[in-house]
Amino acid sequence: LPQHTKFTGILGTGILEIEKSEGGSQRMVISGGVCTFVAGTFTVLADSADTLDSVDRENYSAERQELKQLVDQGKTLDPEWAVARAKLARIEAIDELIAH
Repeated sequence: LPQHTKFTGILGTGILEIEKSEGGSQRMVISGGVCTFVAGTFTVLADSADTLDSVDRENYSAERQELKQLVDQGKTLDPEWAVARAKLARIEAIDELIAH
């Protein structure tokens, strides 16, 4: 990525696709953290990263139901609601990763 300016950003939750130099790519869900672009190098420091191989599909299915209930019934100003919403966003991104 020549001639790009220095950049630092805060990461949310979503799918990151890495294009490997030897060909092919790898997709993963990342949540939180920061990214930087300096001297032609893009660096991601994520709070969590989930690949298809690392996902425990049985456990996260039950967790999804609990989190949906907390989010649906909680109050948006409650810190527990914000944590539940962030965890639910991660699970929804994992669903998207699995689907594609």
